[in-house]
Amino acid sequence: MNRIFLVLLIGSSVFATIPEAVITHTNAYNGYATIAGRLTSKPEAPVGVTIQNGGIAYSTVTDNEGRWAIVIGHRSVTVDAQSYNLSNGKEVSKTTKSKIHEDRFSQH
Repeated sequence: MNRIFLVLLIGSSVFATIPEAVITHTNAYNGYATIAGRLTSKPEAPVGVTIQNGGIAYSTVTDNEGRWAIVIGHRSVTVDAQSYNLSNGKEVSKTTKSKIHEDRFSQH
């Protein structure tokens, strides 16, 4: 009797979780805010990052090392960041929160 064995190979990226987006820098001046960060681990491919501030969402993409930065409209003193899989958008990380540092110095 011939037996057929089916071997199913699944790549590690199928079950990989999306690295979390960590906010490492915030600064606001004149109605705009610079938000920058990195992922908790180096991604296999670029990852999308969504920033929420004052009810508005902004998106950017990481580099190959997992770093990201974006300039947004400064609408609130808090900012949330969440990373997501660019290929399907369904795999998302947990949300991280930070306060925006406001630059009180005016430049004349």
